[in-house]
Amino acid sequence: MKQILLLLAIVAFTCNSCKKEENKNQQSIFIGIGADILYKDISGNDLLDVNIANHFNSSDVKLYNLINGVPVEYYQSRYDNPKGFYIYKNTNLNSYCLALPGMCYGSAINKVEYSDKYVFETIDYIHLSDIDTDTIKCLVEQGKDPFYLISKEIWYNGVLKWNYEDYHPLNWYFEVIK
Repeated sequence: MKQILLLLAIVAFTCNSCKKEENKNQQSIFIGIGADILYKDISGNDLLDVNIANHFNSSDVKLYNLINGVPVEYYQSRYDNPKGFYIYKNTNLNSYCLALPGMCYGSAINKVEYSDKYVFETIDYIHLSDIDTDTIKCLVEQGKDPFYLISKEIWYNGVLKWNYEDYHPLNWYFEVIK
């Protein structure tokens, strides 16, 4: 009887030690922050099109992240878009867009912790010309895993322009009339 109990104990110990060990360091990555902005004048002209009079010149555009209460110009020399933005032709919309992958990297404001995530706001400034600087406020959700980061709402000059509830892969953009 003792031999059977000893044999069962060895089998149980062996089976228990054969469990596949979970990789606690394995992390998924999902970063969905930023937005694409279409700039139009009141006549519907594309203000990012270099063929339009009074268009926004890409060399004048600057992105600032609010960090500890101070606007800091975004610049990451090792990135494909070191100034935090790029302009491209959106063929679906037949319009140029200002893409802002560098927004939402400022200091977290009004950070609230939940059991599985953090929610906070960031403020960015988009300098379009010497006389035109606008404010972008972004409500961001970050998982306890720091590689999960997503924009939930984007406010442009105090007006809600985009929210995640209405998200569709083809409408990660909004329009601004200047």
